[in-house]
Amino acid sequence: MVIPDLVGQKFARLTVLSRAPNNKHYSAMWLCECECGTEKVIEGKSLRKGDTRSCGCIRKEQSAENARTRKQRSKTDWSTRTEKYCPQCKSDLPVEDFGNNRSSYDGLTAYCRPCHTRQGRESRAKNWGSSRHYHLMHRYGISAEDADNLLVEQGGVCAICQKVPKQELRIPWHVDHDHETGKVRGILCHSCNTALGNFNDDPEILGRALNYLGKDSM
Repeated sequence: MVIPDLVGQKFARLTVLSRAPNNKHYSAMWLCECECGTEKVIEGKSLRKGDTRSCGCIRKEQSAENARTRKQRSKTDWSTRTEKYCPQCKSDLPVEDFGNNRSSYDGLTAYCRPCHTRQGRESRAKNWGSSRHYHLMHRYGISAEDADNLLVEQGGVCAICQKVPKQELRIPWHVDHDHETGKVRGILCHSCNTALGNFNDDPEILGRALNYLGKDSM
């Protein structure tokens, strides 16, 4: 493959001086001089694609500018502010429409609540496939496919009452797990999952309840 000669060409702040030895991946490397006077060897592909625009001084300047901006913001009194700009909505909204974020300069989230929720949902879908898969993995350590397979193994019914819950419920199925070990035990309907929680997952209390139900009616 013919490698184009980049000597003398300028890419942003970088001017190519000469060819340098290939890197360990056999990519063409070039000795460049930055406008700040620093010389640096850079991969030709990064130069042509615009991925590398300086020796690193642009990033340093941006970091310094961001630090100055943060310092200025920290001196600003935001308590009297009534509106904030949401970059997603592209509009000024009342501060009440934003969530709290103690780590931000003004104590508010960057996006309004609806946009913040949508951004989180889209991010989870992009990185995890779905919000359901994300929550199952983070809370129980199982995938959405694992949960579906577990329900199939139960015959498609609740592991306790052996019934199918009403599908109009917002969350018809619940993953049941041991709160001490974290081990998943099965898939329950909302009613049975709530009942176990109310009994604190205590077999002794559940046994007394069973004995109580078995007593002769007074």
